[in-house]
Amino acid sequence: MNRRVEAEILGKKYSFVTDKSEEEFERIITFLKARLEDARAFGGDVPREILVLALLNVCELYIDLKTEHEKLIDNIKMMEKKIDSHL
Repeated sequence: MNRRVEAEILGKKYSFVTDKSEEEFERIITFLKARLEDARAFGGDVPREILVLALLNVCELYIDLKTEHEKLIDNIKMMEKKIDSHL
């Protein structure tokens, strides 16, 4: 279910509509803020709103993939235990 959430990024409040849980959204925003801090060293003239939206999409994709990866690792561990129990 989509819900509206707010986050402060680069000193500006943004409002988003997301289907992510509160925890997932916080992970995305935390990752985004860390990447923005990394990027500060490079500077640039990209408009803030475009930069934030582009990075938010990248962060969402990354967190989704990371979550899927963690689930796959858990499934592999469960399968290993099942196999070990039958040996």
